[in-house]
Amino acid sequence: MPILKPIRGTQLNLTHPLSRGLVGCYMADGGKNAFDYSRNGNNGTFGDGADASTFPTLVPGNKGYAWSFDGGDYIELNDTFSAVSLSNVKTFSLWLSSNKTDYSTRGRAISISRTSKNTAYLIGAYGNPATWEGVYSRSGDVFTELDSGVTVVIGEWTHICLVQNNNNIALYINSQLKASASNAVNPTVSSPVNTFIAAYNENGTAGQFFNGLIDDVKVYDRALMADEVRLLYQEPFCMFENDSKISKKFL
Repeated sequence: MPILKPIRGTQLNLTHPLSRGLVGCYMADGGKNAFDYSRNGNNGTFGDGADASTFPTLVPGNKGYAWSFDGGDYIELNDTFSAVSLSNVKTFSLWLSSNKTDYSTRGRAISISRTSKNTAYLIGAYGNPATWEGVYSRSGDVFTELDSGVTVVIGEWTHICLVQNNNNIALYINSQLKASASNAVNPTVSSPVNTFIAAYNENGTAGQFFNGLIDDVKVYDRALMADEVRLLYQEPFCMFENDSKISKKFL
């Protein structure tokens, strides 16, 4: 049986393969901030955009609680993840469910900057009707879209994973490879701003909001293999398991 969502204060099992390289881990757990379960202490704070009147709220999700974003609020993580951006291997992973299908203005589920207003990486939705996408940098710091071709369905929980392994970039939807390219490069990073969940951070001002639910946001400083992406989809909290369960799966 898959392990249940951990409560705040639960420690990672550092011997588990999916703990390796985990530099940010955020789950809706009822707290007044976004606690970093990776043990790196880069907690997130709740923010409210100019066109909304509430912070993110806690609602039932697909695996316990989830954060609900009304299209004007966000979470600011206490990290730019610039070291991850500058590396040639990385993984971004999250679960989300949208309240709408019109993202003529892009909706960002997670946005990692390379400068005060330019993006290094993001996962989100774009178009009308929208599809799920990842964004990465290619030569010349060109903002490049990786379209999954998977249409956003209101209320449907979806797991998205964006993986870079040197020049190769891959977008997984529910553990299935949906798009890839071989022209990814490490972006130029200069005075980046903090990473946002559910919005875009332009020099401290939020925009391009996501409207829906988000949970279980993970950042790795390594490229997950396809079978690891599959396990992350099937058992997202497996890195909190005990050693006896790990040995059955990996040894």
